[in-house]
This record gives sequence, structure tokens and C-alpha cells, in this order.
Amino acid sequence: AGASYTVDKIKNPLNLATKAYVDSKRPKYASVTLTAAGWSNNQQTVTVSGVLADETAQLIQPMPAVASQQVYMAAGIYCSGQAANSLTFTCSTVPTQDITVYVAIQEVQA
Repeated sequence: AGASYTVDKIKNPLNLATKAYVDSKRPKYASVTLTAAGWSNNQQTVTVSGVLADETAQLIQPMPAVASQQVYMAAGIYCSGQAANSLTFTCSTVPTQDITVYVAIQEVQA
């Protein structure tokens, strides 16, 4: 068992963070579907709530679902654009099936 602390032993309790505050700083994620019919000129834009237009304000990490990884990689898909509440994906070969992509979003500070 680890050490046990009481508030009277903490030197500056004003520096404590609440669980709600800490939880609000963890990465958020969304699941999006790149549909087989949604490609136009080898691009597809999907809505992802919470994405900011400023690339420097967030770390955006798209990752295909396990069941979609082979098709995603074979099609040469990558995230090529970011705007408010949306991401654009580009492919080298248009896939013939829908692809599930998980998008992790984490706020960053310069």
C-alpha cells in the first residue's frame, strides 16, 4: 500500500487538481466511417466534432479499426486536411468497402 496523505499535510492545497479537471484533459476520440461511395477525386471529408482548424492546437491521430487496417493501408489512405469539425482523407487507390477510422484528439500547448 502506498503512502496516505491528509489535506493538513499538503503544503499548498490550492495546487490540487480535481478528478473532473484531470479527466477533462485526457484525449477525446471519435469514430468515423470512410464510405466506399464517399470518395471524390481520391478525397473524402468527414465530420469530426471537436477538431479545430488550427493544426497547432491539437494532436490529431487517425487510426483504422483492426478490421479496416489492411484495406486502409492497401488504399494508401492518410489524413490530408483539417478544418473546424472536419478531417479530409486522401487515398492513392479508391477502396471498394467502407473503412472505420478512430480519431484521437488531444489538446496541446505551444
